[in-house]
Amino acid sequence: MAVETEDSVVLAGSGSFNLSALSNGFLASNGKGIRTGISGATPDVRVGPPHGPFSGPNYDPYMGDSLSTPEGFGPPPSFPAEDVVLGLLPGFHIAESGTGDLFGAAYFYIDDGGTLVPLVPALIVPAFYTSGTELAGTAIFSGETFDSLGIIPGSYTWTWGSGATFDSFTLLIVPEPSSILLALSAIFAPFVCRSRLFC
Repeated sequence: MAVETEDSVVLAGSGSFNLSALSNGFLASNGKGIRTGISGATPDVRVGPPHGPFSGPNYDPYMGDSLSTPEGFGPPPSFPAEDVVLGLLPGFHIAESGTGDLFGAAYFYIDDGGTLVPLVPALIVPAFYTSGTELAGTAIFSGETFDSLGIIPGSYTWTWGSGATFDSFTLLIVPEPSSILLALSAIFAPFVCRSRLFC
């Protein structure tokens, strides 16, 4: 769940993933340097401790044809490849602080003759993650608002798999802290029935 407070935006998530319908995008679990933060355009959302571009915990990206992403929770992306610095796309906001596990969702891009083209969406989990293991993390954007981050309140869901391999997680962007209890009461049942939520 992303909540706007008086002086910051707080992103918090918990739950587990069933990744049996997806494949690890790495030949080995050695990814390092993916940042925690949010972008409504791509869409990208990741929680966990902040770190530099070539440091931080190892992670694995899980990809597959069944992975469906929301269209986005902000303005559509529009940027030339030369604007990308250290793999960060314009519109991606790095969290100032955070805690817990590094996980969430990302979009990987390729440079096609000077224009960035979406390659594949991916779920991001700690290296060597085992399906069903509980994860929890936060990301804090001090001095930011939903407007400055370019994100729009609403409910946004990633889904993948089918039948026994089906799973999902939902990002709730809540306009006011007073809405938290109402939102939690509305999502409590799907949360305990295997939907994975940023809440």
